[in-house]
Amino acid sequence: MFFFSSQNPKDVLTRSENQDVSYSLEVLTVKTVCQIPMMKEMLKRFQVAVSVAEDTAHPKLVFSQDGRYVKNGASASSWPLFSSAWSYISGWRNPRKIAEFVGRFQHLHCVLGKNVFTSGKHYWEVETRDNLEIAVGVCREDVMGLANASEMGPRVGIWAICWGSAGYRPLKSSSVSPTKQEPALNRVGVFLDSGAGNISFYSAVDGTHLHTFSCPLVSHLRPFFWLSPLASLVIPAVTGGK
Repeated sequence: MFFFSSQNPKDVLTRSENQDVSYSLEVLTVKTVCQIPMMKEMLKRFQVAVSVAEDTAHPKLVFSQDGRYVKNGASASSWPLFSSAWSYISGWRNPRKIAEFVGRFQHLHCVLGKNVFTSGKHYWEVETRDNLEIAVGVCREDVMGLANASEMGPRVGIWAICWGSAGYRPLKSSSVSPTKQEPALNRVGVFLDSGAGNISFYSAVDGTHLHTFSCPLVSHLRPFFWLSPLASLVIPAVTGGK
């Protein structure tokens, strides 16, 4: 026996359209690439102002006065010669000095943010306008002595994604093929949830989820930036959030 509803389908659709649906980052966990309605608006609730700490930067990086624009002044052809000369002067050939805490990047074209995150949820955005590769994320404060770019990844305390004209990829010690994003990525959002031990990355244009790392509970994390030869990046000003 079949029963048919006497309700008007048009009325049912109208009530569905008027239903108020809210989302909460506290209960929403995303582990796969997908697009979630209102994700950009949710992330903005946790947006913080981020600027770079010039005293941690590789000497070839140049900055704007407000610390929100960074450019790598080293060309690709100058890397090997400059790296070898700097390595000799700084003494990294001496194994005893490698283990010591280093106050700035001497070998890799990186810089840290001024912010030091110890708890809570934090979100910021980074933009590139030249399609050259950059990497953004978070890291421990003791990574500035790294001498080889292939070592950058979670194993040494760096949780970041790298992106450019070829697409984006999580920054890991092992080689990972880039994922092509359409339209091409030019602004990425970084969301750190210290309590959950997650660092997630989104397209800041449409809120598409790109990747999530699970990272251990580290007491001090800082924004991390790496730039390929002649690449530049901009940290947009905060327009909302906290």
